[in-house]
Amino acid sequence: MLRAPKDHFVPKAYLRGFTREYLNGEKGGILIVYYPGLGWVHRLSINHYVACEPEFYDNHPIDKHWSQTIERCWPQVRTRLKNKETAPELLAQLFWFVAAQYVRTHSFMNIAAQHVSLQQARRRRVSFEGREITGMAVGTADTGEVMDYVSRFWPVARACSEEDYNWTVFHNSRSRMFVTSDDPCQLDWKTQTVIIPLALDLALVGETVPDGQQPRVRHSNASSELIGKINRAIVRGCNSCVYAHEDTPQLRRFMAKNHVDKDIMLAGRRFSNDGAPMTDEEIDRLIKRIEAIRAKEREEEASAA
Repeated sequence: MLRAPKDHFVPKAYLRGFTREYLNGEKGGILIVYYPGLGWVHRLSINHYVACEPEFYDNHPIDKHWSQTIERCWPQVRTRLKNKETAPELLAQLFWFVAAQYVRTHSFMNIAAQHVSLQQARRRRVSFEGREITGMAVGTADTGEVMDYVSRFWPVARACSEEDYNWTVFHNSRSRMFVTSDDPCQLDWKTQTVIIPLALDLALVGETVPDGQQPRVRHSNASSELIGKINRAIVRGCNSCVYAHEDTPQLRRFMAKNHVDKDIMLAGRRFSNDGAPMTDEEIDRLIKRIEAIRAKEREEEASAA
């Protein structure tokens, strides 16, 4: 029986930097996988299917391109950053890698799927709770079209990384290490700050370049306060999972304290390998379900009054 290929939305080459074996210069490794929203903790080999999903990229060419380029050279890039290098060709590889970790995961692909679906959405007059209204039916996007969107946006994200941000590579020599997640590259929309842990002992933080200044990259030592700030942001911004090198009571409490539940209306994937605009029949069924839910809510409110 043929099995669907499992696509890594967070590459193994990256996740190896968050195992104890990485610190000791050994191959392979074990990851502790936290599910903060559910309180689950699993211990998995890095060679197992960690941070992957069947046909997540639907065999799109860019997935193969990533595996043969940025993922292959990532261990060398990480080592050179650890040695505090800032050569132009090293930074070029770094920016391509960081941009990919932003666009290839669930969160950005759901944003891309929303854009694709809205472009395909159509208006329709419908009857809703006894009124005639104009509605917009937004269906599930096709994975291939979403990946085309991702492919076009990847160079844009990479150019922004190089041109619009001052970057600091933080080196962590403390006992408290960095963690990462299934959304490893986090953008704070309010401050436009970007953070991405690169390994247990490395993290990258980007802040927008002030007007009139040139972008720069520097190295600095991480304070204990900064380590906590980065780890909190990673836990808050994860899609479902956080990855660490150990399982301790302190880390479990940290995960539970800082995790933020996602809006149920935004949960799940907005793209699939057979995605298509909604049909009239699907629209009618959806309207009936919404009407039934609203009717039940009104009944519960009336009985509670």
